[in-house]
Amino acid sequence: MLSKTARQLIIYHVFRFTKSVSIRDIRLYISIKNKTAYRDIKDLNNAGLLQTIFSKKDQCYVHHKSTYDDSEQFYDPKYTENQAYNRHLDKLRRLGRIMNRLHYNTLSYSDCLNWYQKAFPGVSTRTMQRDFKELTSIGYTIIYDRFEKCYYINFPRFEDDIRQWK
Repeated sequence: MLSKTARQLIIYHVFRFTKSVSIRDIRLYISIKNKTAYRDIKDLNNAGLLQTIFSKKDQCYVHHKSTYDDSEQFYDPKYTENQAYNRHLDKLRRLGRIMNRLHYNTLSYSDCLNWYQKAFPGVSTRTMQRDFKELTSIGYTIIYDRFEKCYYINFPRFEDDIRQWK
């Protein structure tokens, strides 16, 4: 069973490669209820990863910004007074940034660690490992080769291995 974060990252992944997404489209990839999908999209919007509106005409969510450019720039998050929720939004932003930045690369351990520490000051190496494990759980490949002392990173394009999420 997928965690809430993994489920939301899958939805974010789908939005990265399409301009509009219907709840039916999301349900093709992951087995969730409509209300859960609505909440997940709202959380992605609140985290600043997406800026969507619902098109009644097309019966789908339309994303305002093309994400094909793999930009690390996001919208401002919408924090609440709930600190646990705010930490979840920060985690989504961090993982979204990794998803946008580190695809189809081979990075030495020090290059990867340096990028991560520069991008997320004050976040531990252990959290980096947890982040990579979370992304691996949804089909992204992040493997550390101890012999070569580097990470092999391969993030799927839209349909690659997408069916495994069901």
